[in-house]
Amino acid sequence: MNNKPTANDLTGQSGSTNPTPAPAPELYAAPTGRVFQVVGTNDAGGRLLIPAESDPETCPRWVWAAESDLVEAFGAPLVRVERAA
Repeated sequence: MNNKPTANDLTGQSGSTNPTPAPAPELYAAPTGRVFQVVGTNDAGGRLLIPAESDPETCPRWVWAAESDLVEAFGAPLVRVERAA
């Protein structure tokens, strides 16, 4: 019997050969065109954002910004970026 794993063998995964893709990040743009992605919420329920090109898994916590702080810094609200389906 051949026990070599194949490309479709996901040991420990129940009957799935295609992993489910992660949901697309929620994106917001500043008036300057700079795009940010939502990575969580603060204690008050406000959105916490990081630059869109950053990896949320490795981005240092000190880089995260409250949406209210970004609105104050840019002088205007952030606008949701809609992605094409």
